[in-house]
Amino acid sequence: MADTITKLTLTKRFTYRDVSDEEFSNTYEFVGAPPGDFATWHALAMQVWGNEAGCFTTDVQFVHAVGHNNNDPQAQNVYLEDFTSQNIKGQYVNTAGIRGAGDQAACVEFKTDINSTKGKPVYVRKFFHEPYIDPADTDRLHAPYVTALNSYGTAIIDVHGGLGCHSPNQPQRIALQHLVIPWVTTRTLRKRGKKKRPA
Repeated sequence: MADTITKLTLTKRFTYRDVSDEEFSNTYEFVGAPPGDFATWHALAMQVWGNEAGCFTTDVQFVHAVGHNNNDPQAQNVYLEDFTSQNIKGQYVNTAGIRGAGDQAACVEFKTDINSTKGKPVYVRKFFHEPYIDPADTDRLHAPYVTALNSYGTAIIDVHGGLGCHSPNQPQRIALQHLVIPWVTTRTLRKRGKKKRPA
């Protein structure tokens, strides 16, 4: 049986390998009850985007939001909004950082109040393409960009009753604190696809 949750996915678009319509997304689960109407879902989507926007430059556009009110993988969405025509762009202003390649990303992780069966903390992680990299150490994120990610982490953790994570037959996990991973990481994009194994 599906559990009631507030689940929201924001999709962004940017140029990847000379194609301008590559999309990537982050999905959020919140502790608060699901919004009851379109206007409330819209307000939540704009609040979440308002927090994300400071981590993207104008090269990244917010294009879609999808909301669900339960965790059934086959569930139909209860909220869907296309923002493409509104041309909503990121707000981060890069100074001297090096823009990362499309496959590169930054990661912000959130420690929750639940431990795994092995006694280790359970984390929720969000990834941001178009990271900005330290010119003096290209394995490391640029310090001003880390500041922007920290601002996002501090803000998003309290949205809509708190950032959470839910698994079937498990209690709701609540994010307690965030950490910006200082190193550049990677995340596979749709056009890149997965590597084929040799025959």
